[in-house]
Formats: sequence, structure tokens, C-alpha cells
Amino acid sequence: MGLRFLCCSYPRLARPLLLLAAVFSAACSTSSATGVTSSGNDASGSGQNGSASGSVPESGSTGAATGSSSGAQSDSSTGGNNAPSAGASSDASEAGDSSLDATLDGASGTSEGGPVMSHGCGMALPANVKLGQWTDMADPGSDNPPPIMVNGVARGYWLRVPPNYDSSKPYKVIYEGAPCGQPTGGNGQPNPSGMGVFDYASVDKGDAVQVGVDYGFVSRNCYDDQNPQSNDFLFFPVLKKTIEGMLCIDTSSVFLSGYSSGSWWVNQMTCGFGTEIRATVEATGGEPPHQPTCVTGGHIASLFLHDVNDQLNSYAGILPACARALTNNGCTTTTCDPSSAQTTESWPVPGGLTIPGMGQCVQFKGCPADSPVVFCTTTNVDPSGANHYERVNAFIPPLFWGFLGKY
Repeated sequence: MGLRFLCCSYPRLARPLLLLAAVFSAACSTSSATGVTSSGNDASGSGQNGSASGSVPESGSTGAATGSSSGAQSDSSTGGNNAPSAGASSDASEAGDSSLDATLDGASGTSEGGPVMSHGCGMALPANVKLGQWTDMADPGSDNPPPIMVNGVARGYWLRVPPNYDSSKPYKVIYEGAPCGQPTGGNGQPNPSGMGVFDYASVDKGDAVQVGVDYGFVSRNCYDDQNPQSNDFLFFPVLKKTIEGMLCIDTSSVFLSGYSSGSWWVNQMTCGFGTEIRATVEATGGEPPHQPTCVTGGHIASLFLHDVNDQLNSYAGILPACARALTNNGCTTTTCDPSSAQTTESWPVPGGLTIPGMGQCVQFKGCPADSPVVFCTTTNVDPSGANHYERVNAFIPPLFWGFLGKY
């Protein structure tokens, strides 16, 4: 825990549908485990009413914005067919869905073995979104653009759409978790255009939409990743449905990427939404010590990166997350020991990339071919810092995208 808070203190540049208790419980009854049970902030499950509401920004509400708002109302409480647009107010109350899958449903079409197109396909971009640039879409520290309120917590996100965006083409989507202590943005929230999230736009050839997830637990200036009833569990389905209703997304290629506190957040989301995520990549994080009972049944291709001498998040702290991925994916080994020659084999680094710090990557034997678990280890990658990839990090985006781009 102490190491976790050290991470939170290290500054880095970066950066609808509330899940009610009934929604989470019903979702988990359809899987092999019982999932998140809280309907709000009350540990007994009887806390707040679980309603979420928010609005997407009016066009012209950020420095990058242009145009004017139509002011149209959008009810996104069912199905996501009416996507929020610039200037639309979104009521994200959710009371009728009987499963977690229902709260995350945004697909309008499927193709066997191919992309699953979201409801946002064919829709015009909100006027304030500029192609190829980060746009502050909902600011938890400001009313301009207004935040998304989830159980009384102001949440926000940033959006980066490829410069060649085509609303008829389904894109992969990467939800990105930033580190703690971001000094920029409203109310201390992270600006994900810095190194806090990774620059996939430089390596993805325009194939992915990036979504930078603001944290809402402002008093700690990190994601609320030590809490099994964290608001992050409630915000993610709201955000996911918003994105899929606004943009053309391949809902079978939903990825999570995390750095430091963002890695802890990734491990929360793979626990709470184990059937909704296709692949994850994360650097120097940990497995939250207090998780809800995780949703299982879906395989998630996973890549972990950690330095053995990390001074902010211990190497040992990420091993339980790796072990959970092995178990979740049905691998023949469920113990995460990257040094074991019996249970691992070398994983070829994409494009002949050289990983600094004597970096090595292994994959665990006996995992499904489409859902490998890969562990990359460095040793003293940046001894002038905290071996936390503060200064030595340019290799991470091509490494991570070389993994994600396969799914």
C-alpha cells in the first residue's frame, strides 16, 4: 500500500449508464462468478440511488471547438441508438437492464470473425472534435465542457480521433489510464496528451481511437483503485456506451492501456468487465488488494511490463494481476513466474524492437492462442529515476501497439 501511495505522489504529465447493484449482480449471475455488488458509495449496497447523468460538450466549449450546438436531447438509457452529439444532454439512468452485457451493449451489426460495428457508425462527429488532436470532451473540474455525473461524482474524458477518420469504418478503441498527480486540467485532472498516456497515434497507422480517462477521486488525485466499490466501476460502462454511440467503433476490439495508477485502474476494469475487454497492455502497476468478486468467462489477451527494481510500484505487486489473467484465460499454468523456463517461452518483440534495461518478454505456455499472457521485464531501465519508466519510455508505444494491433 505504501508503494502505491508513493506512485500517487509522483507527478507525470498526462492524463451512460450507471451500474446499479441489480445490474452488476445480474451480470455476474450469467457468468461463473458474482461481480460488483455496490449500487453506490454505501458498502451495504443501499447507498445512493445509482443514477448517472451527464452531458457531452457543446460545440465551441473548448479551445479547439468550432461551430454551434443544436441543443438536442438524447436519452441513452437503452441500447445506445441515439448517440449523444455536440450540445446534447445525456440522461444515463439505468434501471431496466438485467445483465452487465446489456449495460455495455453498443453494437448495431456483427460479422462472423470480423468487426462488430457500434451504433455510432455513420454518424457525424461532434463539431468540437478536431481530427488527429486531443479534445477535452467532459471536464470533471469545470462546467465547460460539462462533466459526466456518476453517483454524484464528476467524471471526464479526452478523445483523440484518427486524422483519417471515416464514420463507415469501425475502429479499434483504446481506453487509457494515466498516472497520479497530474498538474494540468480542471481540478487537478490529467491531460492525456502528455506522457501519462501513450502516443499510439504515432504507431497505429490511424486504426485506433484513443480515450483518455480522467479520474474522479480528486482528493487523492489518482484513480480510486483501492476501493472495491470505486466509482471507476460505474463510470466505465457510461463512458464506453457514450463512445460507441458517438463514433464508429469495433466493439470486438476494445482495449485498455495503463501506466502506473492507470495500470491499477486497468486491473480493476478487467475484474469488473471480464467479458467486455479484448486485450490489455500495462506498465508498472499492480493488482488492487481489494477487488470485488471478478466477472469471468471472457479471455483477455494481456501484456504486462515492469522493472524488477521499480521503486514506486513493486515488481511483486503486479504478479497477482498476471496470475489472475492466466486463470481467467484458462492457461495450464496459473502461477505468474516470468523467470520459469518450464512455464514460459520467449515472446518475439514486434518489429525487432529493442527493449532497454536488458528487457525480455516471455509468454506463458498453455494459454489459448488468441488470448496469450505476455510478461516483459526490465532491469534498472532508468536508474537515474525510480526505474518507473519516467525518462526511458519511447519504446513503450511500439511495444504495446505491436501487441494490441493483433486483436
